[in-house]
Amino acid sequence: MSNGGSDSQDGRGFAIFGNDNELTGNLAKRNLDDGFNIFEDRNVLAGNRADANARDGFHVDDDEFSDPVDPSEDNVLDGNRATNNQAEGIENDGLDTVLIDNFSKGNRTDCAETAPWRSTAATSAPTAARSPRPARSTAAPADAPIPFCP
Repeated sequence: MSNGGSDSQDGRGFAIFGNDNELTGNLAKRNLDDGFNIFEDRNVLAGNRADANARDGFHVDDDEFSDPVDPSEDNVLDGNRATNNQAEGIENDGLDTVLIDNFSKGNRTDCAETAPWRSTAATSAPTAARSPRPARSTAAPADAPIPFCP
């Protein structure tokens, strides 16, 4: 995958249309749409940066090609940074999304959701292998980067 930039056909930086993928260490900057989109299930985005995109930095989306619309499920965002995006820094329209040590600041809205978050702080490296999901939490852990989503 590569950053689509302003030359991509749909304006997105990175879009994941499959299951069980991992996307790490990428920069999506100044795209005409979202920086990163996840449309399917059990994907991991770790250590990525989204800056100054025309829409969301990171968008855990629904499967726009299914009818009826099928929300993406069980995705993990770990150690990502969303800054200065014109819409949401991190937007969650998926189910059981796991957030670990993400940073979102300077966006129109730093964190937005239409589905419940499943969030935790981690002290280890980004999750490469899928381990049991952390317990559901609505409060930011004391050692979380600030600002923290949710």
